[in-house]
Amino acid sequence: ERFVTDQLPLVIHSNSAEEIEQYFKDKLSFTLEIPRTLPLKNARLAGARMCHLNKVPVAYLVYYIDNKPVSVFLMHEEEAAQFRQVRDEDLQIPENMKYHRVGDKLVMTCKAKKAILTALGQVDEPTLHQLAMAYE
Repeated sequence: ERFVTDQLPLVIHSNSAEEIEQYFKDKLSFTLEIPRTLPLKNARLAGARMCHLNKVPVAYLVYYIDNKPVSVFLMHEEEAAQFRQVRDEDLQIPENMKYHRVGDKLVMTCKAKKAILTALGQVDEPTLHQLAMAYE
């Protein structure tokens, strides 16, 4: 809930993908690769922090798209299997994205390389889709 309401402070404030990748280097069980460019106008990386969901290490990144915060969570696909949304076979196809709402925020989950990506924010489906595809 704190992630959804943007109440967790960032540990690293940077728009540098390289700096944020370095921050996560020894914290995750997979190599985090952050896109250097995004196919979205008015999108910028703001920072990140390490977090845990049900004891699973997760990279938590914040982007601003049209001045609206968009949270991105990435976890290793094997560790993500305990989550109901991830067990769905449809997520094994990278182009398949699952959407649902939490309050006024749209939530999207998909596979991105060896990770499961969940993004949420007060944006539309095409925006979350483009953001997720940048991680392919």
